[in-house]
Amino acid sequence: MYFFLSPVCLASVYLIFGGVEFIDNHLGNGLLHMCPSLVHNYSLITLDLDNNGLGDVGAEALAKVLESNCALTCLSLARNNISEQGGSALSKSLQSNQILANLNLAHNPLKTQ
Repeated sequence: MYFFLSPVCLASVYLIFGGVEFIDNHLGNGLLHMCPSLVHNYSLITLDLDNNGLGDVGAEALAKVLESNCALTCLSLARNNISEQGGSALSKSLQSNQILANLNLAHNPLKTQ
């Protein structure tokens, strides 16, 4: 799988066994260009997108990916300014997702109930 993210500094991208870390790369809406590839993912099991400014738009895009996910078991979205809107979209996507076992939403402005 190839991603072309020319405007993004990929200095802290690390390939690990079955996973990719895009930490502190300020992806923002650039994530929207990755999502179509993630829908057809059959090998990536861990994706760390911590501190990329994804916000609710990014969370909603990832929620759509998770609805058809058949490989990703661990997704980290810590420190991405995801609020209740994005959290709700992710929550709904997990109703149809039987694969994802770990979702990290730490340090996002989500209200706890």
